Amino acid sequence: MKPHYPFHAAYGLAEDLIDNAKRAKELAPGRSSYDFHVLHDSVARPLSDIRSHLRVSHPTTTAAGDLHLWPGPFLAPTSAPPSNPTSWESAHEDAVLLSGLATLSLPRDEQVLGSSAAHDLRVALLAGGQAITRTATRLQARSKRPAELRDFLIDQLHGDDGSIPFSRLLATLDAADMAAGVASGERVRRRRRAT
Repeated sequence: MKPHYPFHAAYGLAEDLIDNAKRAKELAPGRSSYDFHVLHDSVARPLSDIRSHLRVSHPTTTAAGDLHLWPGPFLAPTSAPPSNPTSWESAHEDAVLLSGLATLSLPRDEQVLGSSAAHDLRVALLAGGQAITRTATRLQARSKRPAELRDFLIDQLHGDDGSIPFSRLLATLDAADMAAGVASGERVRRRRRAT
């Protein structure tokens, strides 16, 4: 969140995130879980209100037509994979999130998705509908690595846990912002070239 965000509201959001992670443990007993949210505005609202606005229409979803832009809590890796995972458990493994984060963290000359393209995708996701498809198609057409970008979007853009269609992409973009420090308002320092 932004530096001047009210502390009491930040505390409330942290409690809501903890409660979400605890509820996930009920759906996947014996697993560790976590939830996070990067707040891009400074309006103090409960997490349920913030996330209720993260549902958009999308042409590839079911008759309900909603694509949830937040996949829900993530399940941390286990030392031994579950013997008979539920569809919910499989859909919320953090392996896809971490794989997407690794893709977004590649060095600049190997990047599949630059910061400007990531911004365009974030805007398209929040707009919903055909904006998502049009933006993804346009970015692939302009990409220096179209096959890798296509694979990244296939992994990140659509998921389903047996009850709701969701996208991991917004979470992955937020995780990349946190990893780079830009989510907290820090400026990314460019590395100096050796001369």
